[in-house]
Amino acid sequence: MSSRITVRSSNTTWLELAGDVLVWVRIKDDGDYIYSSDYSVAVPVTAQALRDRIDHAIATDVSVLRRRRGLA
Repeated sequence: MSSRITVRSSNTTWLELAGDVLVWVRIKDDGDYIYSSDYSVAVPVTAQALRDRIDHAIATDVSVLRRRRGLA
């Protein structure tokens, strides 16, 4: 599931978030978990899982920017 959040002033878009949202939860006495992209399951946080999610977010943003600039 992806989401798009746009915050606008009267005539200017000043913040736009597109793509997946990372949901991170901490369970007392158990540890940290991140939800999968479709929010169906939470998995323990690992360095690799964070790298994968960050890499995916960057790739999504680059793709959006290329389309907007007519480069894709």
